[in-house]
Formats: sequence, structure tokens, C-alpha cells
Amino acid sequence: MRLNSTTSTLWYFPPDDDEEVPKFSVNQLQDNDIAHGLKDLSSGDILSFDFDREQATITLKVAGVDAGTIPLEQETDANAFLASWNQGLKLVNAKTPTLLRPTTSSRNSVHSNRRSKRVSRNSQTKSMVAADDPLTKVTDFLAKSRDQILEPRDMTIRILTWNLHGELLYEQESFEDFSRLLRDPEGGPLKDVYICGFQETIPLTAKNLHHSPVAIEGWCNALLDSLKKLDPNEGYRVLSTNALLGLTTIVVTKETWFEQFSRVESQTIGTGLLGVWGNKGAITTRFVLGADFSAGLDGLTFQHINCHLAAGESAAALLRRRTELYDIEHRFGLAADKVSLAAFEDKEDEILSESLEELNAVTEGPNPRISLDYSSDEDESFIPRSSLDTAKKANVENAVQALTLDDDASMISYASGEQQDGILFISGDLNYRVGLSPEIAQHLVKNKNYQQLLENDSLLREKSEEKVFIGMCEGPIEFMPTYKYVDTTDDYDYLRTPSFTDRVLFSEHETLKQTHYSNVPELKSSDHRPVISDFQVRVPYINMPVRKALLAGYYKELDALENSSRPVVTVTPLDLGGDVNVLTPLVVSSILKNNGETNITWKLFDTSGETLMMMNRLDDGESSPRPRRSHYHAASSERSKFLTSSVKAIPSSGTLAAGASQKLEIEARAPIGASTLEGVYILRIGDGQDFFLSYKFGVLPTFLGKSVDDLTDASNHGGLPENICQFTDFLMDKGFPQMFTRALDWSGLDTLNQAVILSNLEQEIIADVNEGRSIDYEMIAKFDSISGQRREGTRSVANMFYLLMKNLKDGVIPLNMSVYLINTYYKGKKSFKTREGLVSYLLDTISPGRANLLIFLCSFFRHLYEQKGVSIAVIYGLFENLLVPLPKVSRIRLLSTSSFRTLKKRRRELLNILILD
Repeated sequence: MRLNSTTSTLWYFPPDDDEEVPKFSVNQLQDNDIAHGLKDLSSGDILSFDFDREQATITLKVAGVDAGTIPLEQETDANAFLASWNQGLKLVNAKTPTLLRPTTSSRNSVHSNRRSKRVSRNSQTKSMVAADDPLTKVTDFLAKSRDQILEPRDMTIRILTWNLHGELLYEQESFEDFSRLLRDPEGGPLKDVYICGFQETIPLTAKNLHHSPVAIEGWCNALLDSLKKLDPNEGYRVLSTNALLGLTTIVVTKETWFEQFSRVESQTIGTGLLGVWGNKGAITTRFVLGADFSAGLDGLTFQHINCHLAAGESAAALLRRRTELYDIEHRFGLAADKVSLAAFEDKEDEILSESLEELNAVTEGPNPRISLDYSSDEDESFIPRSSLDTAKKANVENAVQALTLDDDASMISYASGEQQDGILFISGDLNYRVGLSPEIAQHLVKNKNYQQLLENDSLLREKSEEKVFIGMCEGPIEFMPTYKYVDTTDDYDYLRTPSFTDRVLFSEHETLKQTHYSNVPELKSSDHRPVISDFQVRVPYINMPVRKALLAGYYKELDALENSSRPVVTVTPLDLGGDVNVLTPLVVSSILKNNGETNITWKLFDTSGETLMMMNRLDDGESSPRPRRSHYHAASSERSKFLTSSVKAIPSSGTLAAGASQKLEIEARAPIGASTLEGVYILRIGDGQDFFLSYKFGVLPTFLGKSVDDLTDASNHGGLPENICQFTDFLMDKGFPQMFTRALDWSGLDTLNQAVILSNLEQEIIADVNEGRSIDYEMIAKFDSISGQRREGTRSVANMFYLLMKNLKDGVIPLNMSVYLINTYYKGKKSFKTREGLVSYLLDTISPGRANLLIFLCSFFRHLYEQKGVSIAVIYGLFENLLVPLPKVSRIRLLSTSSFRTLKKRRRELLNILILD
């Protein structure tokens, strides 16, 4: 990012990842060498602005040194540059030990002492906070009272896994059938928590390549309705849902346990086609029970992983499943200590690498084609046919089976995720088979000789050799194989070996006990049978009524001790909030009134470590004009990878005369991707009472930050996302050469984590599109007319189109697919010299929806270039990496990275055909 002043050019380079340090330079205006004076950003490199309204200028200062001035009219661009700079400072401060940071102000000192870890969990932080700090008093009181609020209790959990074979069984099964999944086998009470993991929730076809919210809602309703019928006196709530194509996880809990859950998180990983597609993969759900961080109670962490692994009985299939488990562990991390999902022997590394290349290769030759088998769980599903031929020629199976090891060869784990002393459950269609012929296996099943079947079970064999599920447990299997049945019958498919493909495993924990493990043979609608596993676990339980009563008594005690000498003030209201659109400010306020006879001083603290309140002086109830400009600060979320919220703040301390009032304002702007913004402020009155002001903002649903699959389809646009078509239709009609000027200034910002500053018109556009209304052409025409040649109305539409594209979740083409797309295009580019040939290739290579969207957008940019005069350099500069992304490369290493430059060149050739030819 660049900012030019009268004497200098300021350069700022955000880090590519959390491991890098932001860099900057301040060069003389005529010095065009970016690398000259480039250095790492440090805590003392504070960028500040001094406003001179009379002269209409802004003076820039870096670490207190004058860096020139800019016109006041560039304030919007300057604030965007400042927001990115401050984000870099926050990253630097997070990496720098607190005692080594320069002390710039008392407010910064407070910030550095209250990071994401709670006071009770960080002794160094706690020692640096003043002893009379109200937050410290409360946390100390709760820590001393933890024995009164903590009541360990037994919780019952059921893990359910079922491959549905693409059937919408919630529409077909009766209540009696559903109740078998939920009721206790011994007739006991219902479970406290149900963790339901489904596979193939919807049929996987070439036209059905994304998960169905309708199916998720249908299963949630079916589960809740069945639980209500089983026990009308017990209420249940959905705690968490997530889906990945056919994979679905639903967590349901009793109302009485609901408020005990915290830090509920969920992630997905696709391990299917090309290692990323979602026909195979996993969903992880984490939550913490019985945590009260204010009282120093960390609670007990649970993690559930719902898997659907690759099918097949060959050694190559075993190897693929093991690598999928490695990917899952590497991506998610594990909540349990001393366990691992997959390990490889030292001498197996080379064969593993070669095998993976063969299994993931699509094809070779001038005319690549992908032949997909959309069946549910047949061997070699979703594996390119040419890859299978290659794997067979390479004889991967024989190579792995013939592998010999030294007696002292050690097993090494490749997992890099964070591990904790929590509890881990793994369930799903793991697709491990019994290594017997169908005839022998079915004979053993008929004679209920399950033990001999299990002696040939590939999962148990791999586990005993410590290749998979190292340190994990599984209960005794005393039930029939769960796959493969003839639908609606009790008969196994005579061509397939009956196998225990559907399993539940768990980590050892001193408080965890498995009480039941079985299948549900009565449910016959799928070619799999459901599997259930029940557990009892002793968990920390926070007695909320006792906690609230203790705090209420403590607050009254503090009031009684301190109120006699304090000023008489009122603050109304104490609870603030509302619903806010993303990137759109919403102001809520509270009134502080001095009812005493003397002046008072006040100061506001944010309990999360940032002062985010906005103050405006009110004398005798009359509001003074609000300053038009101020800085923006970001409030850190609990985990740095999550989104940040922005709050516009004006000085947070002052003096209030007797009888006067002070208006306390919070102006919240939600970033793209946030769901709620909430926090608590402590308003400290000098020699007086402390007040706790809480706020909670709900973030309204938005089109920004969604994936292509989640955007609304438009039947009149050939199935293309309606939200995108609204903008392209307008810009194809009203566009002009300079309409993306402001978007260029935003291109260096990570708009998911850094707040861009929007005009009122842009905020109106977001609100209209969020609420399903069409773009207001008349309003935009008025803005174009008022602003003359700048045409601010059309420019605002262009800005919103750029924000939509920049924040598309997974982009138009996912990263892993785009690199493959570029390289395979290059290998066969002699066949794609024409646009028609390349279009045909795209439709054959990637999913139809994404291929059509890419082709449509390229045609749109061709129109802007040819008909509206938009520079092709601007189009490529803004959208090239959004259409076909490339891996991130450090800006410092960019000039020496020849492979990256080659990828960029090949991508440009591909896009030139689509846009320019």
C-alpha cells in the first residue's frame, strides 16, 4: 500500500501470514525504489494524523517524525491506510513480550495487559493490572468462590453415525423408527447430548455439488420432534450444525445443559477429488463444558470428528485413508492428548509421496478428461479413471505390501495440530473393510461368528500396527456388519463383503466411560445400518443461579462500602445493542448524568482490553455537534484467526460539571463474516461508583463473505448468482473508465479483518441487496448528477461489486483447483488456442456452476474493456487473483520466485484468451 504526501512516500506491506512481520518504508518523494529503507514494523512505529481544518490539510507523523502533509479531501484514503498500518501494529504487539514494548500512553498500557487470555490464566498480566481495578476485583472474588459455583456432574452423550445413501429419510421414517436412534436401549432416560454424524445426507450427482440447508433443517426438526414426543417434559435445543456436501453434523443438547457450553466451533475439510472436494472429508465440532474464565475454570474440551473416508479394499485405498486421516489431523488439531489419527514409517515416506502423486493425478496427454463415478461408496469412487490405471501400473499395492523395515524402525507422527487434555470422539463411514471373500464373510455372519470377521478387519489391523488411530479406543463390536445391505431388506449384497465400515472411536479420559455400542438393525432404508455409542462422563458444571447470587451480593457489598463517599450519578440505559449491517456504522448511546453538587471525573475501560466507547459532551441535556472524524481501533476476538470488530472512538475520559450530562456512544461496524459483536465496558467515576455497560449487536445476514454456492441463484440469469448479476448488469450499462479508482485503494486491505470506510450510498446499497431489493437506479443517478464527472453513484456500485468479489468464500475457483487448472491448461494449450476450445475445456474440468461463473465474469470484463473503456491493467490488477487465485508469496521473495512468476504468466495467457481474444 502507498500513501503520498508533499515530501514523502509511505509504503506499507502487510504480512502474508501470522509468521511474517509487516514492513514499511518512508522514502523521499522522488525516490521510486520500494526496497530503499525497507524495515520491519515495530511497536514504536506509530502512524498518526494531525488535522488542520482551516488549512484543509493532514500532517503525517511516523514515530513522531514529520512525514509531510496531504489534502483533507484524501482523508478517506488515508484512514484506510491507517487501518491497515494499525492492524500490523497489533500483530507486532501480539508477538512482542509486554515488558519490551515501548510505553506510549496509559491507555496502551491497559491494552497490552488485557489480551485474549483471561486475567486468572496469565499471572504476568494479572500482576501488571492495578489492585483496585474493578475487573480484577470481580475475577479474584469468583476465583475464591469457585468451590461454591462448581458442581461436577455426570453427563450422558450419544454418538450416532449413519450413511444415509442419499435418502431424505427424515421425510420417510416413522416416529417409531427415529426413536430407535434416540432412546436408551435399557429403557433409561434420554441422553443429555446427541452428536449426530450423517454421511451422504443428499444424493451426490453431477448436478448436486453442494450441501442442502433444507436437508439440515429437516433433520434438526425430525430430531427435536422425536425427542419432544419421547419426553414432553424435557426441552432440547440445537447447539451446532455444519455440512460439507453430503456430510452433516448436528449437535443437540438438553435445555438444562445449554448454557454450560462455550467456545462452540466447527470446521470442515474436503479430502475427495484433488484432495479438496467435499464428497469425502470430515467435519469437526469443538466445545467446552463448565468453563468460567473469570473464575479461572478452564472447563473440559470436547471434540467430535465426523468422517467419510475413501472407499476400497486395496492397499492403495488403505494408504489413501491413512493420508486423509493425516490431513484431517493436520488441519483440525486434536483436543485429546497422546493420540494421533495417522503415522507413517520412515522408509514408507518415499512410496507414500509417489503413491499420492499417482492417486491425485488426473491424467496426462493433450486431451485431459476426468471420468467421475458419482456412486456413493463403491470402490474407487471419485478417483479419476486414468489415475487408477496409473496406480495399477505402478503396482502400488504390491510395493506397499512388500515393504520391509528394520526391527528398530521408528514410527513418526506427521500431525502438527495443537493438542489438549480433552476428549476426542471420531465417528463416521470410515470405509475400512473385512479382508475376506463375500461368500466366506456372509457365511460367518450367518453363524454369528463376528470374532473371525474382526480378525480380518482392516481398521483393527492398521490400528494394532499403530498406523491409524494411535491411542484411540473402540468398544467391543458385538453386532453384525453395517455394510453393504440391499436397501429395505436384511440381506447383504451378495457381491460385496459384509464389513464394519461405520465406527465410533474415542480417546481415553479418566472421567469417560462407554456404556453402550451397537448398530440399529431395524432401520433398513439405507445400504448402511446406523451405529450408536453411549458414554457417561463427569464434567465440571457451573451452578449459574449460585454464581449470579454470589455476584449480586458482592456488588451490593462493594456498593455499601463505597457509595457513601461517591458522587451521585445515574447511567441509563446499562444494556445497549441493536442489529447492524456489515461495514455500516450503528450508533447506540447511554446518558451519564451528574446529580451531585460537585464536578466529577470519569474514565471508560473496555474489559477486553480496548477503549471502544465514543463520548460527546452534553450540557444541560443539549447535544453538541459530533466531530466528523476520528481514528478507528479494532477489538481483538478470542482467537486471532477470527474476525475483528471496529468501533469509532472519541476521547474516553473527562470532567463533568454538577448538573450536566454526558452522552456515551458506541458506534459499531461489523466486519464481513461476523455474526455478533458484544462486550462490556467499565465506566469509572472518580471517587465514585463503577458502572458496567454491556452491548450486543446482532449482525444482519449479508451477501458479502458467502461462497458461490450460498449466494442466491437467479433463474433469469441461467443459474448464476443473483447478487453478482445485479452489479454486473448495472455496470455493463452505466460503467465508465475510472469507476474502479477507489477499489484500487482497497486492494491492499484484507477486508475480512480490516474495516473499509464506506460512503452513505455504499451503506444503502449493502442494505438494499442484503434485504433482497434491487439496486436503486434513481438514487444512483442522482448521486452521479450531483458529483458530475466523478459519478460517485456508479463508482459506489463498482466498489460494492469489488467487495463482493474480494470476499467470495473460496473464490470463483478454489486455490487448489486453480493451480491444477493453470498447469493442465498449459500442458494441452495447443488445443485451446480459441476461446471456444478453452470454454469447452473449463466446462469439462471444473464444476459447471463455477465454470459458468468464470466464463460469465470474463465476458463481463471483456465488455468493460471494449465498450466502457476500463483499462485492462485495472481489471487484471483488481480481479485477476480473484478469478484464478495463486498461492501467497512473500513480497520480499517475489522477485526471486521463478515458479510463481511462471504460474502468473500461464494464468495471464489463460485469461487473455477468455477476456481479450
